[in-house]
Amino acid sequence: MGLHDRGYYRDSYSSREHQGFALRDQSAVWILIMINVVVFVIDNFSNRVAPGVHWVGSYLSATTETLPRPWLWWQYLTAGFCHAPLDSPTGIMHIVFNMFALWMFGRPVEDRYGRTEFFKIYILAILISFTVWGLINAALGREAAAVGASGAVSTILMLFIFNFPKQTILFMMVFPMPAWVLGVIIVASDIFNGLNPNSRIAWEAHLAGLAFGALYFRMGWNFHWLRFGKLSERLRPGPKLRVHQPDQGFSELQEQADPILEKIAQQGEASLTAKERKILNEYSRQVRDRRKPLG
Repeated sequence: MGLHDRGYYRDSYSSREHQGFALRDQSAVWILIMINVVVFVIDNFSNRVAPGVHWVGSYLSATTETLPRPWLWWQYLTAGFCHAPLDSPTGIMHIVFNMFALWMFGRPVEDRYGRTEFFKIYILAILISFTVWGLINAALGREAAAVGASGAVSTILMLFIFNFPKQTILFMMVFPMPAWVLGVIIVASDIFNGLNPNSRIAWEAHLAGLAFGALYFRMGWNFHWLRFGKLSERLRPGPKLRVHQPDQGFSELQEQADPILEKIAQQGEASLTAKERKILNEYSRQVRDRRKPLG
């Protein structure tokens, strides 16, 4: 039985279905997609400063001049939320492909690791992928600029592949293949782009994102220690389950279950110990029993 099928999880979220839109009630994937779309729209309405370049995108993008200027390092983050504008050679397809991949692969990854952990993975993936891109291009003496979520999306894709290697994927929406085969194709494609001196694809950021995702999975990392201050509180999922008039035994079990539910929200179900899973299974059973009609 999956996590979403359990009584204690279902109640805590279904109770919010009729509360209207609230940021803290949305999934990490949808919040990230919304941010990217909003930035894309604002950029397209900003002044055009060069062919295929608008002011917002040029201001937020990462460049090879960012690295030696620490006061501009914030661009390694903001660049991950920008995409090529409509009048660029790639047009709308740049953001469409990235957001579709984030939506397709991000949802099961978020379910596996939890919303808070997913945010941390995604933000770190942006920073790492653009930093590696900047280091490599600076070392090669290139003058370049880069935008896009593809480095972070590559991390999410790699985590999907490692967690669900045999999941069937429709490559190019036509060819069915296991997820691990898709991973081989993606890595080979980025290596090929790296060997092409005329490539306009930021393959360095892609490979850095893929490597980060692979290391996260293989090393068993967890960023529960990483805090974003009040932002973490605002993004934390909403109210916990509360059962009215509990008896003493159930009340004590609920007190044990509440911090475990909090842990799931922050770190994902995979972070639970065997003892914590046993507590939640017992808690779920008692919740179901208390719902049964009497007589």
